[in-house]
Amino acid sequence: MYIHDKTNEELQQELLELRKEITFLKAAVGISNTTSNFPEYISGRTNSRLENVLQGGNLAWWEMDILTGNVTFANRKVEMLGYLPENFKHYRDFTRLVHPHDYERIMDAMRGHFQGKYDHYETEYRIKTKSGEYLWFYDFGSVVKKDVNGAPLICSGFVYDITDKKKAEEKLQRSENMLQMVIDNFPGVVFWKDRQCNYLGCNQSFASSVGLKSSAEVVGKTDFDMPWTETETNNYLKEDRTVMKRAKAKLHIVESLRQFDGQVKYVNTSKLPLRDSNNQVIGVIGVSNDISTLKMAEQELIKMNKELAFQNAEKERHAAELEVANLEFAAQNAEIEKYSAELVVTNKTLVFLAANLQLVHEKERVNLAREIHDGLAQLLVVLKMDIGLYKKKISKTNKVIQPEDIIAEMEQLLVQVDNANKSARTIMNGLRPEQLDLLGFVAATEVHLCNFEQTHHIKCSFENSIPCLNIYPDLALALFRILQESLNNILKHAMATLVTVQLSYRANKLVMKISDNGTGFDINKKCRSDSYGLIGMKERIKLLNGNLDITSKLGEGTTIKVEVHYRT
Repeated sequence: MYIHDKTNEELQQELLELRKEITFLKAAVGISNTTSNFPEYISGRTNSRLENVLQGGNLAWWEMDILTGNVTFANRKVEMLGYLPENFKHYRDFTRLVHPHDYERIMDAMRGHFQGKYDHYETEYRIKTKSGEYLWFYDFGSVVKKDVNGAPLICSGFVYDITDKKKAEEKLQRSENMLQMVIDNFPGVVFWKDRQCNYLGCNQSFASSVGLKSSAEVVGKTDFDMPWTETETNNYLKEDRTVMKRAKAKLHIVESLRQFDGQVKYVNTSKLPLRDSNNQVIGVIGVSNDISTLKMAEQELIKMNKELAFQNAEKERHAAELEVANLEFAAQNAEIEKYSAELVVTNKTLVFLAANLQLVHEKERVNLAREIHDGLAQLLVVLKMDIGLYKKKISKTNKVIQPEDIIAEMEQLLVQVDNANKSARTIMNGLRPEQLDLLGFVAATEVHLCNFEQTHHIKCSFENSIPCLNIYPDLALALFRILQESLNNILKHAMATLVTVQLSYRANKLVMKISDNGTGFDINKKCRSDSYGLIGMKERIKLLNGNLDITSKLGEGTTIKVEVHYRT
């Protein structure tokens, strides 16, 4: 009988017997570890199960001299491949026939055993016959002789033709895949359980409805693991046990079915006893169809019938009101068109006003920075110089007050004045970055990244592929503000250890990319209403007719890319 003529149960029984036989042969090779010559050990055994197996099946022993690579073997090993024994003297005579995809795997297994990584050598591989087709061999062996230093000398084992086993497994897998494909394409949900009400399987529709990624994840779970209420769970279990106890189907059960997202659907469920080949009940199988739409339509129909009488009585009044409503609707449409046109004009005006407001705002910052520089900072410098001179004078001429007391007092005043001077410069840089006007955008960026790295201990890298970057002040300021805000967000949220800033020129556009290796975030989630940093960056680049794009993934960092028109 050929494999394709056998039932799945027959194939499973054959696979079970084959596994038992292989287990026995493994034990036999284990026994041979105590002998120095495996072939002589086999030939010396009489009336043994091992000898009977070797003579009766597609099975053969082999032995290899590890130092020379020479092999001895039962003729059956090459006869299964259709060759003559005299053509095989060295192990390479066999390995040259091994399928290319299996060669490295079997050599790794053999080397691993020789090196002591594995207790024995065991693998499955495909080997080419004389006719050109491939057979599947199961190969098992172990070192049976070592030298005085423990190095392996002789390895013995056996090969078993498991081609039929492989074909049987493939057929079983195809059958299982076909069955799963059929139930996965079923329009409703399908599930089956054992007698203890543990899930044995389901289709994809059922798995998705309870929040599982695949049908395989349901195996071993119970109704208590599903997103159902305790009452629903107990009802389902009661029905299942009734079906199994009575060995009789229960059809067309209209019930609710809670989904993993909390949504409740109405289903029409039929449950049948699951039987084995001996017609014994071993579980229950259920099939459900979603009738939520039908249920809602039924409820809606009841509601509509109740309202029908009232609607008929109100029909004439509604017709009159409809006429008036049509007239009002026409008037409203005219108003909407008018307001739409006005809204377009208003929107353009608001954009213009926003641009001017931003410009005025920045000019005010420049003026305020200049005033602080020319006023407060200069006064503080002069004050510092005067106090220093006064300190020297008192320390030399004052005979009544102790000089050290006055000097200490002056030192404290100097520290306060110096801190005030630093504060003034900080305010100036916050209102209008001084290095941007003095050094230009590229140098200011380098200085700012260097200060950020020193202050916060986050490594910063700057890459500029534009040799002579010359941009107008408003663009430079906008890009610098975006850089500042990006670094601020990285410091607060990203938990990054590396920040990379890149400047490049592509297709008449200046491109600035700011990347970090931090935690990232889900860009599909709605931004918080107080995310003014991102909103401000987008508004700044919008006023320059540019684009700002943010890409991020959880655990993979964030990249902000800014593109503005620029000609070198």
